[in-house]
Amino acid sequence: MSLRRFRALSKRVQPTQCRPLIVLQRGDDIILLNPEARRWYLTTEAGKELYVYWHEHGQLGVSDEYSSDDVQDFVADVEDTLYGESRVAVPEFGCAVYITEACNMRCTHCRFACATSASVLDLDTIKKYLDTEYARGARQMTVTGGEPLLVWERLTRNTLAYARQLGMNTMLLTNGSLVTDEIARELAELGCVVQVSVDSADPKVYADFRNHAFKPVVRGIDRLIEAGVYLAISTTLTRRTIGEVDDVIRFALEHGASSIHFALLEPGGRAEGAWNELGLLDSELIRFFDSIADRYFGGLRESLRIDDFEMLMKQLVHPPALEGCNCAVAISALYEDGLVYGCTNLCGQERFCLGNVEDKSEHNRRRMCLVSSMPTVGQIAKCRDCEFRWVCLGGCRDRVLLTYGRLDEPDPYCDVLYSLFRRLLFEAARLIEQDNT
Repeated sequence: MSLRRFRALSKRVQPTQCRPLIVLQRGDDIILLNPEARRWYLTTEAGKELYVYWHEHGQLGVSDEYSSDDVQDFVADVEDTLYGESRVAVPEFGCAVYITEACNMRCTHCRFACATSASVLDLDTIKKYLDTEYARGARQMTVTGGEPLLVWERLTRNTLAYARQLGMNTMLLTNGSLVTDEIARELAELGCVVQVSVDSADPKVYADFRNHAFKPVVRGIDRLIEAGVYLAISTTLTRRTIGEVDDVIRFALEHGASSIHFALLEPGGRAEGAWNELGLLDSELIRFFDSIADRYFGGLRESLRIDDFEMLMKQLVHPPALEGCNCAVAISALYEDGLVYGCTNLCGQERFCLGNVEDKSEHNRRRMCLVSSMPTVGQIAKCRDCEFRWVCLGGCRDRVLLTYGRLDEPDPYCDVLYSLFRRLLFEAARLIEQDNT
């Protein structure tokens, strides 16, 4: 970096109050963060002192350890990183098909209180929906329910096949109990990622929690692995199951799963009536994620991917160009009633309905109205000044609505998310540092 370049950079320095800077520290690692530009810089205590002096006074400090050229280069590098041209990622578009509300289990925590029988979609409607979403840019399609394998022959297989034909990546969410050798083979041929819910590896705890035997689930998982399917395990964090996580991780490793997902308990469906029994305190969840992060970045990452951690670190490194919830922006869902909604979790709620797949003009009009009605992160009081507003984006609006009955409140798991983003920012920074050395 030439002295001329550094002087030019010095001339454009704005008053300190116009230049946001947040300093975060964990051990010897320090991160300088500009939330407005969604940019950050990993440094040391010495680097922080040099840069903060420059940031506050607009001139170089003196250092016995570094030459003036080194200091100029360092400060200019930080300036370019924090206040240079903003680089944000285009949100990844996805869609979901809520194929049926019918389910062969009655899980205590079910978000949708699924029943043993329910209506299902028809394939023509699904194809029209997928055509529309693919044209909008969706490249990820998830089939969920209910239990999608209840209608495998009739609907689910053809839905996955059509999405693959369009060029979408596909995922199937299932409880795994109905997987046969043939279904496993067909899922492998379709290149479908399969996520199986396992809240406990103890057959008794599993049966008490899901009102179904565990053995058929284990058999289904083994069939998927034998067929070569990419398997993810999903476990919901509740007071009854959080003590089972170590065993679930061990189970996932022993049975050949590639990744695991930790789902937060949602305040709806059957869980609403059992919240006092199942809900965890924020402090308990924060300790849990800290403990899991210690284990994950201490070596577990080499053998089992934690999808939540990897997804959030990706967003911290490549923040999405969003100002709030991605409902109806980068995600939508086709519900079993044949109507499209802004998000899978908001299916069945009129105010989030985008209409049917036939009427595209009405569909687009409703989408625009819905997006404009959703609060941005800057319109949520607690979120407005949070250093992680640029990546958290206010959290999940569905959870907010279910908890407070309105949309302009922070996510009820706000403190948990803050702690998680902060921890993962340092982990992501360290991983990048290791890759560059």
